[in-house]
Amino acid sequence: GWQAGYKPTDEHLGRHGRVLEVLSEHMCQGWLEGYVLTGRHGGGRMSLPDRRENEVRRLLAHRPGRPVPADLAERAGLLGTRLLRRRRALLAAAWLVLGAAAVALAAWALATEPWSVPPPATSPTGGW
Repeated sequence: GWQAGYKPTDEHLGRHGRVLEVLSEHMCQGWLEGYVLTGRHGGGRMSLPDRRENEVRRLLAHRPGRPVPADLAERAGLLGTRLLRRRRALLAAAWLVLGAAAVALAAWALATEPWSVPPPATSPTGGW
């Protein structure tokens, strides 16, 4: 619940509230804005960007496990280059298929002329 002091001007402040902790700074700011807009009070320790960076550095410093490989940046660069090549090839293939579809549609349209009006009268069939 709320453990800070109360002021005579405090309104809509329950003595048995809940404390929620999340790591997302944007979510915290959204909650605080919602609380303030609805006439309630909110607050707490919301981290600043440099505090977040310090937290990440602290977590990385105290994590168990093996160290970061020395060639990690080079391997990441090679992987990124390979992914870019694949993406470009896929995009080129997609444009090629789209172009082939456009040519096929144009050929069909020229052959069948779907925009032409059918003849107004048809010849009667025999035997009716």
